[in-house]
Amino acid sequence: MPANGTRRVSGQLLTPSTSASSASSGYSPPPRAMPVKVPIGLHTAQAIEFLGFSPKRAQALFDVFMEDTDDDWLDFIIQNILMRDADALDNSDDWVGAMQEMGIGTLLQEAIMDEEFESLRLTQSLKYWVADSIQTRWDSLNELNERVVQHLNLKPGTPHLRGGVDTDRQTFQRNLPGHVTLYRATTKSRLKDVVKKDGKVNLAIARSSPPGDFNSDFSALYFTREEEVVKQYAKFCRRRCPHANVVYLQMWVPEHHFQDVRTAKLEYGDLWRKLVFYSRRNDTYPEDVNKIAREKDIIIGPVSTPWTGHFQKMKTWKEVTERNVWRNGGKYVWMNEEVVTKLSELVRGKVNIYGTHERLTLIAEPWAL
Repeated sequence: MPANGTRRVSGQLLTPSTSASSASSGYSPPPRAMPVKVPIGLHTAQAIEFLGFSPKRAQALFDVFMEDTDDDWLDFIIQNILMRDADALDNSDDWVGAMQEMGIGTLLQEAIMDEEFESLRLTQSLKYWVADSIQTRWDSLNELNERVVQHLNLKPGTPHLRGGVDTDRQTFQRNLPGHVTLYRATTKSRLKDVVKKDGKVNLAIARSSPPGDFNSDFSALYFTREEEVVKQYAKFCRRRCPHANVVYLQMWVPEHHFQDVRTAKLEYGDLWRKLVFYSRRNDTYPEDVNKIAREKDIIIGPVSTPWTGHFQKMKTWKEVTERNVWRNGGKYVWMNEEVVTKLSELVRGKVNIYGTHERLTLIAEPWAL
């Protein structure tokens, strides 16, 4: 029976069921799905609490929203976070105190502050991780709602999972001759329409908003060569959003693509230090940095972390040191819309999406996400 605007449903409804063991996949399955308490309505105080807020703040936000129904529901909730003064950038800041001021619930606070993901957490601000968690939980809530409806109506509604454990794992690790294998971890809802039924690919959907390591005020497409980085992102996503349907995007990029367009490969050095410093601060590029950020199509280089202090707190790019390198050479960034379009055409038939629930499983019909 519904209680306090919520109901308990089987956690198995969140993700596609699989029958094979994960023992040979090399990936640890998430804990066995337990019954989940979910809100009956998507636009309720209970729904806001599901997104990660404390009960008190959830009710307060709902009351304010009901006074101004012209606002978009999710935008209203996320903007409530982004417009606040409270934030944290590095370990000198009070992350927990800022989350308490935001009204974030204890469970999400603990997930974001999990020591296992400290290096990854420090690559972005607290506001970023809170907003990302809210968006991911909202996507999960909508997906769960759809699954409940499908279950009650006895309708199939999930993309077909092919189901060959060893084969799928081998495909994931496979390197095509003459190609570079790249990966990305995200949630299923954010890859909707990336792969069409006719095989066409639209990677523009997967671009990331600024600021990033190499993009100060424009969207860019990020991938990595490092499987371990992808797995870490996926684990942190599940830690913050236990019911998230995390997937891996894999693509094989012909090597000639990097020669056919304007590609810059950066090592740790002054140019990388400047690029990261000005990009992360969302600041105006000096001439030498602008030349690479605005004129190059692809930048390959190390992933940054504000381990010595956040870039916003630095007075000059010279304060960026080798300790601000999280991963060497693992980041591939497509810098503009035109080159992303070229890439999308080039990797047609060379993009795979994998489900990660219980085991690594190739999704045979990615257009049905």
